[in-house]
Amino acid sequence: HVDYFDGGSWSDGFSDGRFSARQRTYEHKRFSGLYYTPQMIVNGKHQTLGHNRANAFNAIDHSLKLSAKVAVSVRQVKKEDGSIAVNACTLGKFENAALCVALVENGINRRITGGENKGRVLSMDNVVLDFKCIELAGLTGHEFSFDLKKATGKKQRNLSAVAFVQRTDNMDVLGAQATRIHWQTREEENPEPDTKPERIADDT
Repeated sequence: HVDYFDGGSWSDGFSDGRFSARQRTYEHKRFSGLYYTPQMIVNGKHQTLGHNRANAFNAIDHSLKLSAKVAVSVRQVKKEDGSIAVNACTLGKFENAALCVALVENGINRRITGGENKGRVLSMDNVVLDFKCIELAGLTGHEFSFDLKKATGKKQRNLSAVAFVQRTDNMDVLGAQATRIHWQTREEENPEPDTKPERIADDT
């Protein structure tokens, strides 16, 4: 979630300035003048309104028919109190590329305490909790560690790590893989009020 809507009576609890900067990078390197919400970018090449289901599914279907140029693997390697780690590896030919891993969560329910959605309980999937990238000099494996500080009020959290290789010059995605993360907490299952009121209105 981007952070440029935060302020006033509400703030998105999952927003991050790094995610806003990433959207600006797409605008600078790929989609000149196209910087808005809700914006969906598929495979680094296609952009559309996030709520335009037809365009989104067409872009996804088209991308799934293409062969990956780089093989990517990702697996969970350890779990500690409040954090997890995954190992991501690449195989293939590439240049000007970065290895990126996003920690995402499905099935988040949040009771919104301010803003235009005040009083509603919003259900969210594929929420990016954290995102990390390293530039690649060749075939490599790298361990990525993530803190799980964003509590979602669930005993069992539906977490995944999504790893992909992306060109740094034109933002093309060359290959990707996702894996489930095994995690369990002792928190209550009822949706808890967000201490930072949210506006859930974007895909970026």
